[in-house]
Amino acid sequence: MPSEVQWEEAVARFDAAAQAYFHFHRMRFDYLLSKVRESVARLHAPLQILDIGPSFQTLMVQQAFPECVVHTLGFHDNRFREGIRGEHHYFDLNSSHDARAWLPLPPFDLVLMAEVLEHVSAPAPSVFRCVASWIKPDGELLLQTPNAVSLAKRMRMLRGYNPYMMLREPGDYSAHLREYTIAELSQLGREAGLEVREASVRNYFAHQSRGGEVYRRLCDLLPETLRDGITVCYRRAG
Repeated sequence: MPSEVQWEEAVARFDAAAQAYFHFHRMRFDYLLSKVRESVARLHAPLQILDIGPSFQTLMVQQAFPECVVHTLGFHDNRFREGIRGEHHYFDLNSSHDARAWLPLPPFDLVLMAEVLEHVSAPAPSVFRCVASWIKPDGELLLQTPNAVSLAKRMRMLRGYNPYMMLREPGDYSAHLREYTIAELSQLGREAGLEVREASVRNYFAHQSRGGEVYRRLCDLLPETLRDGITVCYRRAG
């Protein structure tokens, strides 16, 4: 796996916005990789992996697990195709409300959907059913998404501010259209035939303010449900 220095050199080739995104999410990427490693050990490599919403984690997973074949799905982005062994499948998850539009993909051992769900306008139950159709029996889904009821959002609301982003124009999917709680994600999985194998809520976003480290330490002393980021591993029943 590339060293810290090698990743810094690789990310330096991206524009400033992409570099800022990488550093803000670096702890999340590392945690996702640790969960992928557990899935690979359970499911026995080599795996066919589908990454919905290609980003830096796509490159990291393929390089960390060269024996696996990583495929991508979503909007095409050449920046995240270098060294990727699998195919890219174009599909807009906002179309998942119509089952007739689902791509008839061969099912995968492991599906990743990291920081995607909150940007999708289609009803979440439809999204989960669509994604579940791409998972093999006994295969897994690793999902990451922000916690809708984190401490930071509650504190912002107490100060009289809306904790959620404003849409800039029609069809703007860069903002978070809907965030979820861990209870909602568990229920959505069950309705789609996915059982929760493991779920955690962690502070893995790099808040840049001087109080960022203090905030993370405070959250460590409080109930897990107040932390910032949710990671869920689902298993599709055989």
